[in-house]
Amino acid sequence: MKYLIAMLFLLCGAQVAMAGQCRVDSGPLIDVYDNSVHIYADVRAIPGSGKIVLGGYQMECRYTPSGPTGDNSRDYWKTNLNPLVPGPKFSGYSMGLSIQNADYLPAVSGIHVATMENSGSGGSGGWVDLNTYMFLRTVGVPVHLINIRAGDLIGTMNFRQTNNTSNPPADVEVYILAKNDFNFHISTCTINGDMPIVVDFNEVDPVAIGESSVGSPIQVTRNLTYSCPDPGITSAITITLNGSPASFDSNILRTSNPDIGVGLLRAGVEVAPGTSFRSALNNSVGSDSVVFSLVRKLGSFPAAGLFAASATLIMGLP
Repeated sequence: MKYLIAMLFLLCGAQVAMAGQCRVDSGPLIDVYDNSVHIYADVRAIPGSGKIVLGGYQMECRYTPSGPTGDNSRDYWKTNLNPLVPGPKFSGYSMGLSIQNADYLPAVSGIHVATMENSGSGGSGGWVDLNTYMFLRTVGVPVHLINIRAGDLIGTMNFRQTNNTSNPPADVEVYILAKNDFNFHISTCTINGDMPIVVDFNEVDPVAIGESSVGSPIQVTRNLTYSCPDPGITSAITITLNGSPASFDSNILRTSNPDIGVGLLRAGVEVAPGTSFRSALNNSVGSDSVVFSLVRKLGSFPAAGLFAASATLIMGLP
């Protein structure tokens, strides 16, 4: 008796959700699957107003390769649950995410990051800059040094990728690791307790306003106090005036009245926007007296009415 022997071969596998492709600084393509992605980037500490951005690199992503085609096919990236996990060297610091130039502190889930459109067969183009970076909240003078070494984990950004096609959604963990060494200080000290410094000139006669900071009779004096929560800090410091210069004089601050500006004097010396004066901390405290001087455009007669100006004083190290 003969027998027929049937053999059945089963090819077994698992479906993996792909969530697009990414690249850093136009480098090699990184296929993003439903798990973690390790990205090595040339990270820099970029000072800003009250923060330090851990950026300096460009991370771009595009529509899922080999995904459903069609002019209306889209991938959507947003922040996931627990969107930011700081690296070990940043534990205990106040960190947030800068997403498309908007700051979120603390970082929150559900923030739209980017939309990737299908552009050609399989989504072969359409790179989109995620423009998302970690930052540290800072105020005042730098007192704590953080040493970053190549290979250190800067942090993890957690994203959720969805789409308007039949592709399943994907959770993407993006680990940012430094390709380079860099050092920076974070800030813990404040000027005037980090509270606004209000300068009110009250009602003034336009003719009485002087045409230079030093010579103007319309002046207001304010005291600046510097303090640090950590004891024993004795150091030279700089105080930088950040603000927009007046159109008629780059050495004074612009106001909403085009014929009026505000000058800052310290010890009788004019401090122009973007420049600094030196001061000092002694056992974590310090102080200065500065003068705000109202200035009018040479030969002008400023229009009557309210006007306003704004600027920021930043403490730093020489």
